[in-house]
Amino acid sequence: KYDWPGNIRELENVIEHAFILEETNLIGINALPEAFLRAVGINITGQYCSLNKSSESSGSSSKDEDKEATILGAFEGKENELVSISGEALDFNLHKEAFEKEFIVKALRTFKGRINQTALHANIPKKTLLRKIEKYGIVARDYVE
Repeated sequence: KYDWPGNIRELENVIEHAFILEETNLIGINALPEAFLRAVGINITGQYCSLNKSSESSGSSSKDEDKEATILGAFEGKENELVSISGEALDFNLHKEAFEKEFIVKALRTFKGRINQTALHANIPKKTLLRKIEKYGIVARDYVE
């Protein structure tokens, strides 16, 4: 049994999108969707994250301890990178649009402004990508090298 809530294609898309969102070869916690984090036992509330301890097994195995150490190590010194939304007005559409724009810019940068490659690898229909590029005032040729 695997801790992923979806199928393998969905997992591949999550990982691919996370790499597109990041500017380095490391995937940060903010690039991963909440469903993925919950699936591996990480809860994020405000500025903090916690690791769920599974009560399914009677004892803690070495594999579980390694998983815990790896997950906790990934957060060490990065508490400030977790976004706190307390005290801010929540506007889903505003945050969604900001995410879309950032995602498209990073994807265009990754694929050097090539619309077809960006659409293909970001799993976005080309027409939709072009519409969003226009909507957000993004200039694809700015990312051509």
